[in-house]
Amino acid sequence: MAVAAREEQRGFAAYGILRSARPDVSSGIASGIASGIASVRFFPMRRTYIACGIATVAIGLLVFRGGIGLAAVPRDILGDALWATMMVWWVSAIVPARSLMVRAAISLGLCYFVEISQLIRAPWLDRLRASALGHLVLGSGFDPRDLVAYAGGVLVAVAIDRMLRSRVQRR
Repeated sequence: MAVAAREEQRGFAAYGILRSARPDVSSGIASGIASGIASVRFFPMRRTYIACGIATVAIGLLVFRGGIGLAAVPRDILGDALWATMMVWWVSAIVPARSLMVRAAISLGLCYFVEISQLIRAPWLDRLRASALGHLVLGSGFDPRDLVAYAGGVLVAVAIDRMLRSRVQRR
């Protein structure tokens, strides 16, 4: 009964989440599903962050494939900045209730972690990095210049986020 009261209190009953005869099993599952559904309702920016993430991935792939006519070094820097910007969007989609600075710090920390992990050389990890997806996600080799590009990408995402939020608040 306490679970049903909590669900109604949170407004989850409106979503028609059904509980099975075993409340100890299904209440956690139902609550988790309802939380995911309700979070889109309570965090309307989540959709915006997902859309920004998808758009950033598309632009990043265009840059990665060399489709914008930049030389290798500027293309590499732009790609790293876009990767960091994408990280801000995905972190923001996952934890939209956190402050912008916390989301930016988490994103930058993840970027730095991946970059520093490139100093680790193991045969299995190098094989993974040699694949296209592995290269896009894990990179290939440590470059201190990338750390600066990541910071720039996060700053761009912070500026865009502030602009988007100010537009939403004006409505």
